[in-house]
Amino acid sequence: MIFEKKHANEHHQDSFWHSHPKISYLGLYSLVYVLLCLLIFSANILRGKLLVWQTDAVPQYIPYLQYLGDYIRDFLSNLFHGNAIPKLYDFHIGMGSDIRTVFRTHPLELLSVLVPGKYTEVLYNFLMFFRFYLAGLTFTAYCRYRNKSRRNAFIASFIYIFSGFTLRFGTRHPIFSIPLILLPVLLIALDKLIQKKSCLLFSGMVCLSLFCNYYYLYMNTIAMGVYALIRFPQCHKEKRISEFFRMMGRIIFFYLLGCGMAAISFFPTVADLFSSNRVASSSSRTFDLSGMLFYNINRIFNVFITSVSCLKTAGYTTYLGYAATALPALAALFAKRKKEYTGLKIALVIEFIALLSPLSGFIMSGFSALNNRWTYIIAFTVAFAVACVLDDFINLTRTQCGSIIAVTILYGAAFLYSCPKTREIKLTFLFLCITTISLLWAAKSEKIERRKIYTVFSFFTALSLVMHGLYLYGNFTNPYSSEFSDNGYATENIYASPFTRFSDSDQEEFCRIDSNQIRSTTENLPISLRYNGVSLYNSVISSPVITYHCDLSNIGISAVHRIWSLDGRTGMEALACVKYFMVEAENESYVPYGFSKDESLSDDQYQVYKNDHLLPIGYTYDSYIDASEYESMTALERQQCMLEGVVLENYSDDMNLTRLSSDDNFGVLTVTPESITLDEGVTCSDNICRVKNINTGIAISYEKKAGYEAYLHLGDFTREIYLNSIKIYNSSVTKSLILRGLNQDYSLGRSDYVVNLGYSATDSTDTVKIDFPKSNADYHLGQLEICYVPVMNYEEQIDALSKQGLTNVSITDNTVSGSAVLSKDGFMAFSIPYSSGWKAYVDGQETEIYPANTMYMGIALEKGEHGIVLKYTTPGLISGTIISLSCTLLFLLLYFLSKRKQRLASQ
Repeated sequence: MIFEKKHANEHHQDSFWHSHPKISYLGLYSLVYVLLCLLIFSANILRGKLLVWQTDAVPQYIPYLQYLGDYIRDFLSNLFHGNAIPKLYDFHIGMGSDIRTVFRTHPLELLSVLVPGKYTEVLYNFLMFFRFYLAGLTFTAYCRYRNKSRRNAFIASFIYIFSGFTLRFGTRHPIFSIPLILLPVLLIALDKLIQKKSCLLFSGMVCLSLFCNYYYLYMNTIAMGVYALIRFPQCHKEKRISEFFRMMGRIIFFYLLGCGMAAISFFPTVADLFSSNRVASSSSRTFDLSGMLFYNINRIFNVFITSVSCLKTAGYTTYLGYAATALPALAALFAKRKKEYTGLKIALVIEFIALLSPLSGFIMSGFSALNNRWTYIIAFTVAFAVACVLDDFINLTRTQCGSIIAVTILYGAAFLYSCPKTREIKLTFLFLCITTISLLWAAKSEKIERRKIYTVFSFFTALSLVMHGLYLYGNFTNPYSSEFSDNGYATENIYASPFTRFSDSDQEEFCRIDSNQIRSTTENLPISLRYNGVSLYNSVISSPVITYHCDLSNIGISAVHRIWSLDGRTGMEALACVKYFMVEAENESYVPYGFSKDESLSDDQYQVYKNDHLLPIGYTYDSYIDASEYESMTALERQQCMLEGVVLENYSDDMNLTRLSSDDNFGVLTVTPESITLDEGVTCSDNICRVKNINTGIAISYEKKAGYEAYLHLGDFTREIYLNSIKIYNSSVTKSLILRGLNQDYSLGRSDYVVNLGYSATDSTDTVKIDFPKSNADYHLGQLEICYVPVMNYEEQIDALSKQGLTNVSITDNTVSGSAVLSKDGFMAFSIPYSSGWKAYVDGQETEIYPANTMYMGIALEKGEHGIVLKYTTPGLISGTIISLSCTLLFLLLYFLSKRKQRLASQ
């Protein structure tokens, strides 16, 4: 074995294993890693799946990875042809966004430049496994830095990388495996800084971590703070007070230096975050701070039970699930009186206490939610504890043996107390007993070589990890593997999509595409196929965009990070410059008013309808309505208002626009339904609908009016906590309404919804049905109305806006330009989401950009002919670049000074 000490025998001394220990270790580690992956994920492999999570990887991570590769290739091509200016803005991202919002600046993802788009799914799977692989190597590096043997590091590394955190989180989100790689190296760098061995490595690792993800650097920073407090007294025996403050000064300086070097990435990220609805949504949710100190007594038992089981969570995304050998190792650690273990024991106690307090999860999540995504830190501590105590199993003391037995018995007691007692937990306890007995027998047996205890420990560690994988992914009643897509599905989702007909579409005028076919895996197809859409699935979406959809009660947005469509609402589609609307064949009832069939883009399965009244990207108003009056309107009145006048928060008399009044309802008719029928098992009283049976609900008879779009308005419609998909349908359309609890993660905090039931050319009678998906559930429904929106004047409204619109439009990477001729003063609104990154120039002079119609932006124009240019720069990019360059120069200066000092000292 490469882990054994060298013998005097020359053959062993000259063998490759002993003369090249690092290469030998890497080879054996790689072989065992591959074998464990094949066994742990065998259920997925046999089912034709790997690690592409259906919920996020298919619609979000793979399109982003593909986009990154395409972007880098395009940039290099442009650079080769003399254009060194990078593209900063892309209309393919939602309705237009900074490319930084979809970039993932992990160094490994830069490999996408080498992989054609159609093979992105293969690259994604490779990177998933490669990250875990690297995490084991960086953990090994930390163990070796702390003078632990390669043998111990080898065994402990697999406990680290195959914990419940990895198997449940890391396989879903690639970003969750990044801190597994970075944490050990950050701690090495911090330890060197504490011991005054090196400071610049710490800055470099902080910089890299911030480039990868600020959220996990935040959690790692807290972990490093605790580490420094524990490690400092171990490294400094004299002048501790003065040395402590010097150490803190070094840590703060070199940490800020690292952050400064990454400012070019961090500043734009912060600007995106604070311009999004994610922060507002988190701050608007209420948390009971009085109950934040302790979950409940069951939490102790749940944490204990799930410590060696990855099948069950202790709640609030607390996934532990370590190898069964970890529990006896921890018992042996705490039973051993050894100064070397004191700091490790303190860290484990702190982490255990933190698991029992909701406050710790709240703090570690950035004061935004109650979750425990920080448990990878516990995985590191537990694995390192195994590396430390493993040698003790050669000669266990009576106290350690008794402690190991006691912990196993306590686990059994916790198992008996827990409810329910699942088959998986029973098997976990049985396996723990077998592991404990085997380890104690191997440690005390005189018939077995003492050093072979490592073989026994390795065997049960590997077997435990494989069992976790088989239990988790191979469970036939509720297999976790069902959450992952079949191999090739993500690629097919893009390249076999009906939206490929719009791929790289070259239109004479700026336009967008919408459809009723956009759902949970297709929101980001515009990014992959390079067409202008309206849908988006992203962690960060601009706050004005979210506010716009909520103000109009659009059901086409389901959360702060997911936008599906504009629900075929004629007014919204018009203002968004939607030119094409795609539906399945014979589903023309979903098509907005004013669209006619485009035979060139239609086929037997899907039909495409073209807008006969397309607005230009810039359209001009001669009227306005104050934002305060706009807020007093209903959602549909707001929609119609924006076809007549622009909504402005900061109106100036210099604009010379006609003011509209909120007293006018803009032709919207609202009717309270007279005929409402309840399904059997459904009762409604005091605004509460109690539903006894699944998929039952309410039927509403209503009149279709010729020349009107009909809408169903559901006001004060809520259900606590749970996420529900409400089915709403009439004779011609079927819609889904996503109902989230007001305090639920990703909630929009709204309770008002408007459902488009379609346009009617004739008078008739129809019935709209609301089906509730849950049985024995209560829904609060305070208001139920049928609303009618006129379209008789629609053509005139569009013609008036287009008449003095932007012409001769040219759109490049970061610029929109054109010309306009106005017969009188007006306000030009652009179908571009508002961002502080845009600057406007009229006839060469910079002019102020105003937020317009909540989501869009615009400029005031005087009578006459004008040349108009809009230029975009990523917010925070310039200041971030200056700080990054300055800090990098300082870093290089310090590096050369340290090298010079070393040379002088050696002379």
